[in-house]
Amino acid sequence: MSVHQPDGVEGTTERFDYFMIRVTRSEREPGRLAGLIERLGSGEKRIFETGEQLVRLVGGGTAFDLNMQSGTGDRNRSDPL
Repeated sequence: MSVHQPDGVEGTTERFDYFMIRVTRSEREPGRLAGLIERLGSGEKRIFETGEQLVRLVGGGTAFDLNMQSGTGDRNRSDPL
């Protein structure tokens, strides 16, 4: 997470989280959006099975915090939502 103060707005800070997203596509289900999201710098990973779940994980900071697994342990293993 990065924090910075926007230009011209004193006393206000914005938080930036950086993510890496791996999207899985299927010829049988071309409209399906699924994959793995990782918050960079923390090693926390979550599997998402719909675009709606992805938006919740990225858009809702607290939801992401609650749904992330620890950066320790098996780096490639994630539990579904």
